[in-house]
Parts: sequence; C-alpha cells; structure tokens
Amino acid sequence: MNQCQNKMGILPIPRLLIQMGAPMMLSMLVQALYNVVDTLFVSHMSDTAAISQIGDKAVTALTLAFPVQMLIMALCVGTGVGVNAVVSRSLGQKNREKAALVAGNSILLSLIYYVAVFIFGLILARKFLQTQTSDPDVLRMGMDYLQTVTVFSFGSIFYMCFEKLLQATGKTTAAMLGQLVGSVANIVLDPILIFGYWGAPALGVKGAAIATVLGQCLSLAVVLSLHITKNNEICKGICYLKPSLSVLGQIYAVGAPAILMQALTSVMTYGMNLILGTISASAITAYGVYYKLQNFVFMPAFGLNNASIPIVSYNYGAKQMPRVKQAIFYGLAFAGCILGAGIVILQVFAPPLVQCFSISDESVALCIRALRIITCGFLFAGCNIILQGICQALGNGIYSLIISMLRMIVITLPLAWLLSMTETAAQIVWVALPCAELCAMLAAIFLTTHLYRNKVAALSQTETNKVETIEAILSRQSVREFSEKEISEADIQAILSAGMSGPSCVNARDWSFLVVRNHDMLCQMADANGAPAAPLKKAAAGILICGDLERAFPPAKEYWVIDGAIALQNMTLAAHALGIGSVCLGTWPQMDRVQCQQKLFCLPEAIIPHSILALGYPAKAAAPVPNRYEADRVHFEKW
Repeated sequence: MNQCQNKMGILPIPRLLIQMGAPMMLSMLVQALYNVVDTLFVSHMSDTAAISQIGDKAVTALTLAFPVQMLIMALCVGTGVGVNAVVSRSLGQKNREKAALVAGNSILLSLIYYVAVFIFGLILARKFLQTQTSDPDVLRMGMDYLQTVTVFSFGSIFYMCFEKLLQATGKTTAAMLGQLVGSVANIVLDPILIFGYWGAPALGVKGAAIATVLGQCLSLAVVLSLHITKNNEICKGICYLKPSLSVLGQIYAVGAPAILMQALTSVMTYGMNLILGTISASAITAYGVYYKLQNFVFMPAFGLNNASIPIVSYNYGAKQMPRVKQAIFYGLAFAGCILGAGIVILQVFAPPLVQCFSISDESVALCIRALRIITCGFLFAGCNIILQGICQALGNGIYSLIISMLRMIVITLPLAWLLSMTETAAQIVWVALPCAELCAMLAAIFLTTHLYRNKVAALSQTETNKVETIEAILSRQSVREFSEKEISEADIQAILSAGMSGPSCVNARDWSFLVVRNHDMLCQMADANGAPAAPLKKAAAGILICGDLERAFPPAKEYWVIDGAIALQNMTLAAHALGIGSVCLGTWPQMDRVQCQQKLFCLPEAIIPHSILALGYPAKAAAPVPNRYEADRVHFEKW
C-alpha cells in the first residue's frame, strides 16, 4: 500500500470493517467489562452491623450515579463523533491543515468539559442523587463514588479525545490499547481498594471509584503518547489549539446531535430509575445489573458503528460511492450477527450470569425477567445503532438524534410509566424497551433511505455522469460507413438539442439546422459538397449546420463560424453517446460548396452553410481509440 494512501480508501470493505472494527469492538467489550467490574465487586461487599443488604445498596448507588457518567461520556463521545467525521473527511479531501485544526479544537473543548464536570462534582453531586433516593446509606455510597469520578474525570475526558483522533486516522488498534491498559488496571485495583487486600485500606464504594479514576489516567497516558508518536497524518502544534468558529461549527454540526443522542442514554437511565423507584428498590437494582450485562452485547455493536463512521465519511469525502454502499451493507450485516449472538447468549445463560452478582433473590428474579423480555428487541437495536452512525457519517446528525429520541425517550419512558401503574408492573414494565426499538427502527429505515437518495445516490449519479461525459469525449471517432438502420425522431431531436445547448457569442444563438432524411436529397447534398462528402450517400440522416447572420452579434458577426463549430461538436458527442456514428463534413469557407448548398436548399441570403453532420449507425465495430493526448503540445505559464 502506498504510504500516501489511507487504507480506508483502498482496502476491501469487509476486510476493512473487520480490521478497524475488531479492535474497536474489543475496546468496547473492555469498556463494558470496565463498567461492570465496579458493580460486580461492590455487590459482594459484606453486610455490617449498621447496614444490611449492603450489596444491593451499593449496586443501587452506582446505578443512581450512572446517568452522570453517561452524560460525561455523551459530551466526549458525541464531540468525538463530530471530530472523527470532520477529520476523516478532511483527510479524504487531502486537507491535512484542516484536520490538524479540528484536532486542536477538540483538545480545547475537552479542557472546557473537564472544568464543567469538576464544578458539578464539588457543588451539585449530592443534590442530583437526592432527586433519586432518600436512603442515607445509598446516598452516602453514591456520593463517595460520584464525587470521586467527577472531580478526577480529566483522565476519562482527555482519553476519549485522543482515542477519537486515533480512530479518525484508522489507528483503532492503538486506541484499543489505551482502553485495555486502563481496564486491566481497574480490574486489578478494584478488589484491592474495595476489600483492602495486600495491606490496602478497605474503602468500599469509594475504592471502586479510585480504581476507576486511576485506570482512566493510565488509558490517557497510553493514547496521548500514541497520538504524539504514531498519528502522523495529523499535524501537531500549539497554534492548532486556537479556537476557530468555523471548525467548531463543523464539529458540532455532526457532534451536537451526537452529544444529545448519547445524552439520551443518561436521560433514559435517570427516567427509568425514577419510574422503577415507584415499583421497588429491587427493580432499580435489577435494571442496573441488566444494563451492565446488556453492554457486553451493545458495546461491540457500538465499536462496529465507530469503525463504520470514519470509513463512510472518508469514502464519501473521496467520492467513492460504491465503497459507501458496501460499508452500509456490511455494517448492517455484521451488526445483525453480533446482536443475534447476544440474544442467544443472554436468553440461554441469563440465570448464571445474573447470579454472578451478590444481590437479593427478588432482584435476581426481576433481572432475569428483564433480560428475557428486552433481548427480543436487540436486532432492532442493532439496525438502529448502525443507521444512526451512517446518518452521522453523511453529515446529518439530526436524523441520528431523531432515531435516538424515539428509541430512548419518546416511546420508552411514557410507555414504561404507563406500565408501571399496572398491578403487574414489575413483570411487564420491561416491554417498553423492545417496543421502542421496533418503532425507532421503522423510522430509521425511512430517514436513512431518504438521506441515502439525496446524498449518496445523487452524488453517485453525478460522478457517473462525469465519467460518461469524459468517456464520450475521449472515445468519439469519425464513422464513414453506416448500416441501413434508421434513426428515431427522438434521437434526432436529442442531437439537435445538444447542438442548441452549446455557448454562442453573447448568447446570440446565431445558427439554424436543416435535417435531411430523404436518400435522394442526401445524395444531392453529398454531390454539392464534393467527393469528401461521399459518406452522406449511405447515411441515415444529414444535418446542415448554418449560420444566421440576422441573429449574429452585430459588432462581431464573424463569430457565427465559431458558434457553428461548437454546435457541431456538441452534436457529434450527443450522437456518440446514443450509439450513433457521425462524421463532420466541412462546407465553410469553401465558397463553391457554400453556394451549391444554398442553391440546393433555396436558403435565404442571411443563412450561410457552415458544415454537414452525416449520421447513421456504424456498419462495423469501431477500432479502439488510442490516447490522443500529446504532452509536447501543452505549455504552462509561458511557451
């Protein structure tokens, strides 16, 4: 592969999706493990004299804090989607300077996000948790966890920034390495800091938060070093940190809807916590465990989606429409396989998976029930995830937002609220989620089809037309031997229309055309134009192109000759495009030919014959046309 070429523009799409998607999917699986480890370990905390069912309460505390973590992720990942799309498109357009400016502005945005999250952790964390629970034990553990992960969130925020920059240039393995290092650190540190192994203090839920923060900082260290040393497509420098309203606008054109879309997960989780809280505390615990297990299926699909976005963006920017179509098709196919496998695994192994968490029997039963019901909508969800990414990659984040609104808020929460008021609420409230995914999928198919027709199909047709036009010009050659096949009136009219579509001096349109189809008249027309016009005698039609001096531009009437030549050229190309052969027969400025044609057709004085176009279907296949470009005939700037 040429070092100047990006693999997103040349590798086969299935191979490219696997090559880029596998590290991302593994990274997202690690992310799912990252999320579940804290919950798994704190669920095994032992009851104390002061607190009973501490495992359930610890899981509930983390579940109540989860919406804030998802909101932080929404800000960073949503912005990253915009950055990813704009950087990939800029590189596809060979604009490295713009790609660097986009990267610099993304780093600046990450700093702003961290300051905002830091302030939230210090001032608003307790008030947020109090909207969801009045249990003092849950509130205390929630504060221990939430305040720690927000105040020290710089590792998480900047990690996601540099991860997206690596993904935008196709270095998904490098991005995955940072995730893997942080996750392993979190897994190792969790039991040590939660339970106090190896002489460490037993910090409980706060220990889980500290382990998470330390893992995020290690992830940041890895991706930052890889960005600096390996991400050579993106220029580095302090100068690129200067805010650019134009660049920020392009980032948020795609990123803002993506932020809102990601934030909907936070809103949905918060809303579901409130709704489930009216049923029982066990329902909240069950939902928290379900959500962690669900992520093991959804995260690989998100990873595949993250791989498809830069692939579609790059090839759309490079105007390689067939590759865009393939990326959409294989993205949907691979997502279906992932989600299908997830359905089978969670349906079959729901009891043992849920029982890995040390929670009450009631919570276990509700969680198994939730898994059995919600997984029925996983295939719909997989389709939604990929189609949302396609909309983002094609620059229409609004459509992605609409799809997310439907699947997470507009249908899910009202339906869950209605079901929560029934007598069997704990058993059927989960139906809201697959119903929402189905409705959202129908909308996603409609919206993506509309976007595809307006962008991909339209641009594909434009590119096809460009190729066909150039091909017609380069492959046209004179045909002097014709078959007896007639030319339709519609084709004659199309050829004339092409001639009349050429430019003329001050748009004077100072030409007229005389169409001859009668064989005897064609023979007389040929005789009047001399021996070189012999092909007319076997042609299906002949068109006499004439200048009209009464229409010509008065200060420069002589331009009628140029205007006639342009019309003639257009007509030869139109005939070639229709599969009709043609040959140009000169009349002007040989006055004997001009006068013979005037006499033959009784032309008015102001109508001057310019040339004749003989038309007919070729009698034999044309020989290949050699390359007629001659470099020595071309001079640049000076002779």
